[in-house]
Amino acid sequence: MTDKNKPYAPPRRTMAAPNSSQISATIVQISAVATVPGKWQLDIEIIAFKPMSGGTFAHIGDVVSCFTFEAMDQFGVGDTIAAQGEFIGGAQSGVYQLRSLVRL
Repeated sequence: MTDKNKPYAPPRRTMAAPNSSQISATIVQISAVATVPGKWQLDIEIIAFKPMSGGTFAHIGDVVSCFTFEAMDQFGVGDTIAAQGEFIGGAQSGVYQLRSLVRL
């Protein structure tokens, strides 16, 4: 039931709680972000996913959007990587920030 005397308030966007996962994945796409020096945009396909803390926001086989500020010159499309990931976003959309990337 709606109270007609109260102004409409749009629903609040709920952000993901702090979380951390160990991710293994294949790089599907990688590019430097032209407007932010040192930032890289990646799409990765998850091949292994282990939640370390917080919720689970991806599953094996998912292709997810990510970004990192680590040097990515030595990585390319098709490389298999392992990284620590943190999902940043909400229920409708978000991205992973990747840290501690290594080639497998």
